[in-house]
Amino acid sequence: MPAWRRLPSAEENCSPERLAELVMTLADEGPLDVTDGIRARVKACSDPEQLRTWANRAMHVAGPESLFAAKAV
Repeated sequence: MPAWRRLPSAEENCSPERLAELVMTLADEGPLDVTDGIRARVKACSDPEQLRTWANRAMHVAGPESLFAAKAV
């Protein structure tokens, strides 16, 4: 196996703070109107898996209900 395949991805090594920054950067570039409430909720999250889920949705959702939904809508 090549050495690069054994390395964890950069995303796997990200702290929750860095993942929250990623979510906000992606959300700012997408159609979502990012409010102070959305920023506060994202910054308060310390669960890397949840932050990754939000990052995957951030550029494609039109409202916070879609970003924060239990399942993708």
